[in-house]
Amino acid sequence: MKTFLLSIGLLLFYSFLISGENVQSDRIHEKVIPVWSTHETFSLSNLLIEKYSDSHTGPELRVQALDSEKFKHDFGVDSDLGFTLEGNESIENKAFLKLVIGRNVIVPVMHSQNPFVGIVDRQGVSLEKLAELLHSSDAKSWGMLLGNNVSTPVSIFVSDDPSVQSVLSDFSGMNVSSFHGVPVGKVVDAIQRNPGAIGYVRLSDVLDAEYQGLADGVKLLPVDKNGNGVIDFSEKIYDNLNDFRRGVWIGKYPRSLVRNIYAVLPATPDNEALTDFVSWVLTDGQQYLGHSGYTELAFSEKSGKLDKLLVQPAVTESSVGDNSLRRGAILAFVLLVGLGLLIHLVYLVKTKNSNASTVIIPEKSRTFNENFPGTPEGLYFDKTHTWIFMERDGKVRVGIDDFLQHFTGKYTRIKMKKTGDSVKRNEPVVTLIQDGKHLDICAPVSGTVKAINEALTDEPERINNSPYNEGWIYLIEPLNWLSEIRFFKMGQHYRSWLRRELLRLKDFFAVSVHAKVYGQVVFQDGGEICEAVLQEFGPEVWEDFQKHFLDVSKL
Repeated sequence: MKTFLLSIGLLLFYSFLISGENVQSDRIHEKVIPVWSTHETFSLSNLLIEKYSDSHTGPELRVQALDSEKFKHDFGVDSDLGFTLEGNESIENKAFLKLVIGRNVIVPVMHSQNPFVGIVDRQGVSLEKLAELLHSSDAKSWGMLLGNNVSTPVSIFVSDDPSVQSVLSDFSGMNVSSFHGVPVGKVVDAIQRNPGAIGYVRLSDVLDAEYQGLADGVKLLPVDKNGNGVIDFSEKIYDNLNDFRRGVWIGKYPRSLVRNIYAVLPATPDNEALTDFVSWVLTDGQQYLGHSGYTELAFSEKSGKLDKLLVQPAVTESSVGDNSLRRGAILAFVLLVGLGLLIHLVYLVKTKNSNASTVIIPEKSRTFNENFPGTPEGLYFDKTHTWIFMERDGKVRVGIDDFLQHFTGKYTRIKMKKTGDSVKRNEPVVTLIQDGKHLDICAPVSGTVKAINEALTDEPERINNSPYNEGWIYLIEPLNWLSEIRFFKMGQHYRSWLRRELLRLKDFFAVSVHAKVYGQVVFQDGGEICEAVLQEFGPEVWEDFQKHFLDVSKL
């Protein structure tokens, strides 16, 4: 009887899945698929679709305009994809995935040969001073900006681009009509001709023809974000374009001068054509953002967005009524199976002769405590959370200890040195990456790389699953083994150090601003740290962890 009921349930379940697949197939083979866009992103949406269609076949993608208010409230009614600027993405239907595909970044710029460039690079200009420059037509001096007695005047040029003036209006509290905008070409020309000038433009407006660097004679003006009168190490993002883009991504640049561009699509997209298109936008299509005046994503950010899109499970639906019916049938089937399992479990408990009990803890709910983790004997360990094992031929095998990977979570990519490369103790030797976020691990020994674990290129999770065996990283011929071995720990001494590291880890999260916001993610009842805790946080926390935990570790 039980077999009969289970068979009937499975037949019902698969029949609904098959009907869903037929619906999905119909959706994918539509001849024209609408792509909605607000007015601010309309030209960008058109350009992206045009370039995508040049190299891809399939259903025609056609842009349809939707004003901001309708996008907020009506998007989702027969809609599969939309593009919009930040501020319009707060749609009422929350069952949508919002992916940042680019940004509108407003930057203050100056001449690269400005006579005060050295001082500006060291101390920057505060947000308050940058806003004050916009507030009146009274003469301003560089002394006012830099807090000294220099009387050299500052000439201010603001782009007449509406997207620039809108952001600056919010930033300064002034009405848009107060800005005397000039064409962006004239702003750049004025900066190049006037070493004492400052301009407010979009980042894309001051890039070179290849969008890989700044135009000749133009320099980004460093912003003292925290207002302490110094460009701190964490604020040094203005030396090159890649560092700046990454700084914008992780919050080192003032958020008030940035507007994200979103692709909005169902949280569980079922249209393969649109998923392919958005994947292209996040990769090859990034090069076209500059043509519409926007800034592309940082390199390491792109992979994280792409992973977020591609891991979405497929959902099939034809109409609200059909979808509800299918969900109801599946729910009934699940409840039926669950009830059967519950009855079976009660039966086992009642008939079990032993008093022993087993508690099964899901992987995600595992925690750290002073007894975690166990470590193998015979290995040396370093403060960089690496292990070292000397082979019979004198070479040393190196890997990551088990402790580190349990609070970072699964790695999705790894960047290694090449065979033959020289490595030096306490200098970066491997980069562990998780969905675009990364940690740089320093070498425990100096020497020459003789072999790398090439299997990690395709299977970086080996570091998580088998850190002391299949997850090894390098085979190194040591250079200063006898002098460096004194820095390592083994056995009980290492385990005692791990207990101190655990306390230091708790202190790190206790004082972290981000961890306070997401405290429930970090600690379980009793104060124990959750498994893979860093997996829940963004790149800014990973960077804090690198700087305030890994880089200052002492053995």
